[in-house]
Amino acid sequence: PKKREERAAFARLLGMRAWEEAEGVLRRRRRQVRAVLEHHIPVARPPATATALCEEFGYGGESAQAKSLRKLISFREDGEEVVRAIRADATATERLRLIIERAPRLLPEIAFHTELWDVAFSEEVEMTDEDFRQARERMTRRLTEDSMEWEQAFTLWVRHLLTAVALRHAYHRDSNRTASALTEIADAALLLALDEVGAGDVDILAFGRLGSRELLLPSDWDVSFVALDGERLAAAEHAVEECLRLFRRLHASGVRIPLDTRLRPEGSAGPLVRSMAALERYAETSMETWERLALTRARSLRGLPEVDSLARAAADCGRLSHEARTELIEMKERVQRERGSRGGDGRDIKLGEGGSIEIEWLASLLELEHGSVERTGISEKLDALSERGILPTNDKDALVSFYFLFANLRNAMHLLDMPSTTQLPEAGSEGERLLADFLEMTPEDLSARVHTAREVALRCWKEATE
Repeated sequence: PKKREERAAFARLLGMRAWEEAEGVLRRRRRQVRAVLEHHIPVARPPATATALCEEFGYGGESAQAKSLRKLISFREDGEEVVRAIRADATATERLRLIIERAPRLLPEIAFHTELWDVAFSEEVEMTDEDFRQARERMTRRLTEDSMEWEQAFTLWVRHLLTAVALRHAYHRDSNRTASALTEIADAALLLALDEVGAGDVDILAFGRLGSRELLLPSDWDVSFVALDGERLAAAEHAVEECLRLFRRLHASGVRIPLDTRLRPEGSAGPLVRSMAALERYAETSMETWERLALTRARSLRGLPEVDSLARAAADCGRLSHEARTELIEMKERVQRERGSRGGDGRDIKLGEGGSIEIEWLASLLELEHGSVERTGISEKLDALSERGILPTNDKDALVSFYFLFANLRNAMHLLDMPSTTQLPEAGSEGERLLADFLEMTPEDLSARVHTAREVALRCWKEATE
């Protein structure tokens, strides 16, 4: 059927929710029938070109998938051989579809860096959580066994792992597993780099999603540096500056280390490294209320109890004055007004009304008001607040679920290489359909779920702050 209403009726007759779902099933059935026929009946093979492969995959000539596939094959000098190899290997065919349909953002990386082509067409998607937890040990072992220089080996290692975790997310679509893996990679990369430049006596205080172990694929790594030996502050500053130069060189070679040091005391104008004593003095005399809020998600990357204790003490949970509370509420509104999307069209799921900012600030604000829960993750904080009777269980369950939904949406928009990873595509657009397909929903279901999530998050914030 060609008409929209006929397609909808056809889908319902097949027992499906929408035409898009029925169309996907039909395409898969066609491919299965073709595979059976070709197995039993000799057929003339089409030419080994990207265009012919697009036709076999069912990608329309000017569709986003067809353009991506043609681009990927065109980057390879041995394009015809690649097409033949893909046709002959069912696993490679499945993996190629995975990249084209769920992770087109990775195409340039995979095409230009040969070692990533191997990652894309290997079993790396199935790397276990334990593989990522052992990231630092694996890198240390590789550095001692390989003859290549440290910086080259480090670059390949970081690029390899970040690509593997992105591919695994395209496969599993589980933002909790992805966050865990990204956190292990980030912790290992930052500490290995510090140790390499002679900053073994410098710790990293992680904030935001890195601090709460809830990293997304497009997340920044928010950090500040703490000198453990106050008498070697100058040497620590020199080593940290060398570490940052290393990350800039990696960025120039195509490896994105999204380090952000602006959350350190006094922001960009403050010193890059502070001693623990200086941090303690700053907390007592100059710390602003928003910095206390940020510290509720902070943790020591080296796992040092003294640094974690310092962060908790500086947050000063359980002693939030009325003036400080009002200041935080006004600051959140200012952040949304100045940094969120304009127009109030409801598409900004990070800083817009009812977006993830409502859930994050709600959890940290309630902690500042009622006392530390000694957990850095937003979902963990919400659980703890509910256990203490501060947040109704139904609201907690909904907020945790919707926080996970927003994470999945932002990871999907990143992999689909959409213009923004915070603003949903316009209703009725090709982008909306691709995003819904990624999450295995219809566009209508996705829109309804996001609308409900926004309403619940905004209601919970207003009830807690009125």
